[in-house]
Amino acid sequence: NLFINAIDIYYNKYNIYLIYISLILIIVSILFKLYAAPFHFWISDIYQGSLTLVTTYFSVIPTIPIFFILNKLLIYIFNNFYTIYISLIMFSVINSIVLGTLGALYQKKIKRILAYSSITTTGYILISFINENPLILYNIYFYVFSYLLSIFSIFIFFMNLFLNKHKFNVEQISTLNGYIQINKYNSYILLFCIFSISGLPPFPLFISKFLLLINL
Repeated sequence: NLFINAIDIYYNKYNIYLIYISLILIIVSILFKLYAAPFHFWISDIYQGSLTLVTTYFSVIPTIPIFFILNKLLIYIFNNFYTIYISLIMFSVINSIVLGTLGALYQKKIKRILAYSSITTTGYILISFINENPLILYNIYFYVFSYLLSIFSIFIFFMNLFLNKHKFNVEQISTLNGYIQINKYNSYILLFCIFSISGLPPFPLFISKFLLLINL
């Protein structure tokens, strides 16, 4: 009720600056959970240092409920404070897309590349809160579902390699050199998933990004 009935705040019934600080801290804590830049520095080390099964779980399962919570907070509870949090969201969107894309270019380990890919994806997800357009929100859910399906398939692929390689964990990209000569079917599946999370046409993430930018 405090955030919904904002008129009490504007008439100094509460300390407005403490309210603003509390609101920003709540949003920052959720952005930290979504590893949105500039709160992303921990995610690549966590991805790399965890077991593949654990990384798979934490890269897929928590994303949807955390995004759902942020969606409810910003649209239904904090909507009267749009001018307060929009600068933070815009800053996070730009940083996530730029730092996630550029950071992935310098990675040689597969999990770290996927971590930076997740940061870029978070930037696109946060775009839905810049403009109050219902079509953008629908496209974001399609985008999130397509991305999580692709990232889950990639992790399943590497867990399958781990089991077939006598517990040999594939970490470096160079380890996959020549794998297409061993198993063409799995190689094509991996390429499909990588092209999908890269947003190349005509894969689902390209379509969702295209619709997202048009509606924006």
